[in-house]
Amino acid sequence: MDFRHIQFCDRKSEIDIQQLQALFNLGAFWAQNRNIEDLKIAIENSDPVISVWDKEKIIGFARATSDGVSAR
Repeated sequence: MDFRHIQFCDRKSEIDIQQLQALFNLGAFWAQNRNIEDLKIAIENSDPVISVWDKEKIIGFARATSDGVSAR
């Protein structure tokens, strides 16, 4: 199988909020029916944010919260 068309992105600005909402409504029971404004706030206050794309379609999403301090 060729998966070269699958891309990972760490830029919040690249996330299509409507596509993300549709993805959540389809496969995330915990986030179904979240409104657009809540999704924007969640993304804005998360770091890192990773989206996964099949060409122009979002197919995966992950986010975390961090205080910005990492173990050395």
